[in-house]
Amino acid sequence: MNKRKLSKENIIEAKQKGRSLEPDDYNYIIKEYSQDSGGDSWMADFLLAIIDKGMTSDEIAFLTRAIVNTGSIIDWGDTSISRKKRMDQPSTGGLGNKSPILVPPIVTSCGIFMPKMSTKGSVAGTIDILKSVGYNPDISLSSFKYIVQKYHLSNIQQSTEIAWVDKKMMNLRRKMRKSHGVDGMNNPALVISSILAKKLAIGSTHIVIDVKSGRGSKLGNSIEEDQIEAQKFIKVGQRVGLNVSCVLTNGDHPQGMFIGRGLSLIEVVDILKGKGPKDQKDIVINLAGELLSMSGTVGSFEKGKEKAREQIDNGQALEKFKQQLLNHGADIQFIDNPGILKKTKFMTSVKSLVSGYVNDINYKPLKTIAKILLETTSKEKLKYNTGIELKKSVGDYIEKNEVIAVLYSYDKDISAYLEKTMVQQCFTITDKKVDAHDSVLDVIRKNS
Repeated sequence: MNKRKLSKENIIEAKQKGRSLEPDDYNYIIKEYSQDSGGDSWMADFLLAIIDKGMTSDEIAFLTRAIVNTGSIIDWGDTSISRKKRMDQPSTGGLGNKSPILVPPIVTSCGIFMPKMSTKGSVAGTIDILKSVGYNPDISLSSFKYIVQKYHLSNIQQSTEIAWVDKKMMNLRRKMRKSHGVDGMNNPALVISSILAKKLAIGSTHIVIDVKSGRGSKLGNSIEEDQIEAQKFIKVGQRVGLNVSCVLTNGDHPQGMFIGRGLSLIEVVDILKGKGPKDQKDIVINLAGELLSMSGTVGSFEKGKEKAREQIDNGQALEKFKQQLLNHGADIQFIDNPGILKKTKFMTSVKSLVSGYVNDINYKPLKTIAKILLETTSKEKLKYNTGIELKKSVGDYIEKNEVIAVLYSYDKDISAYLEKTMVQQCFTITDKKVDAHDSVLDVIRKNS
């Protein structure tokens, strides 16, 4: 392997034959991709080979390092927090997922430092949600470092400086479904390297990953497969110098009751005020509890969960969230008046066709609906207000003609079409009551 001449063609061919690649291979091919301003079909071939043949934990670590090394790495060595633990809480996704917005103010209100870098999503990623109220995620790195040192929390957008090749690769992975019929976003090795590269580049030392299991999983087809891949997250993290824990959460259904950008903040504020849906609260408390335990702020995971609840109950988490928003130029009037986030032209109430218990809410058609509502809104600023509000959760009883969901849009015809053709498909309603599944399935740590 070491004697093989380094070239894109040779490296791609080796991976297509199922060979394990070396650090030099990954460094070379990622550097070539970072400098290639032309087409990226050859990189798609490489990613297809990875999806087909897989990667060892060592290879994922090599790829992670190669991605990081093509961009800037934030150096905290010249700051007052260089010897402090720097925590983060990424997620593998999930429709309605709000944990990367909710967890940071809870834990940083306890004195933990959390420099974050997030990406845009296909529907409502962390940055999309924050930008809906005027949050500026594109501040200078010097401002970012200053805010983290003084206020403990800042979240910036993935830029052209830090792990920027990851952004380029993610865009390609999104395109691969159309161009190659392969979902490049749901490959465990590529998901792991992408998340860890961003956290390594931002200077994190400890991270807790919200790993979605079930239908929303990007890692496996069962909880057992997700547990194995979560262990891989931890193993690769060790190889690149990150302390990693994983919290497996239920991805069968949407999280919470709101799906959308600005709409998501209604639920964020509710939870930080001690209210909000149980499933989203349980996930947030568990993630925050694990971070607080890893940081040494408390002596155990259970104590961490207690502390997280305390920070919500005493209002300090909400105050930290306000501070974060103000530091990035956001308008915080929605915190006292969340109804302003529902200001769309049309609100279409979807009524249940039958009476019974909500047995299932399938996130996949809901995600398609949310995308259509976005894509049929012409002005970017108006997209912040579109989305879906669920009125019932799994296990709830609903009467015939009772509202089960509300669509927020700027196109009355599209909303009417979706109401008649797609929304009803999302809900399974039966005569028999079913219990909602646990929101948190497992916590996986090093040597667990």
